Amino acid sequence: MVSLGTVKGWNHNEKRTQLGLAITSASLLLGAGSAAAADLEITITNATKGIYFTPLIVAAHNSDLVMFRTGQAASAELESMAEGGDISGLASVIGNAGGVVVEDPAPGILNPGVSTTFFYG
Repeated sequence: MVSLGTVKGWNHNEKRTQLGLAITSASLLLGAGSAAAADLEITITNATKGIYFTPLIVAAHNSDLVMFRTGQAASAELESMAEGGDISGLASVIGNAGGVVVEDPAPGILNPGVSTTFFYG
């Protein structure tokens, strides 16, 4: 489980969200629309008890870009992230589609019980 800690500055509220994702590509509403002018402080905590996260990619994109569909083969970029921790292909796909990407805010591996905080805006 990826625990996204406090997100400050979005509508002047603090939001705490937990995402149960096998993929570390957390889609946040960072800039694909309404939050583009906001200054955000984002904390990601590895709340697992033994799973090490390879480099993180945090991204926001509009609904025209579909990263994967259940039951269909993964793209080469998604496969590279899942199999080898290479986020560069996904970052390019999202960036080229007009999305917002934050690459490797940890930086590197995020150990169990460890948090990383980064700023956007």
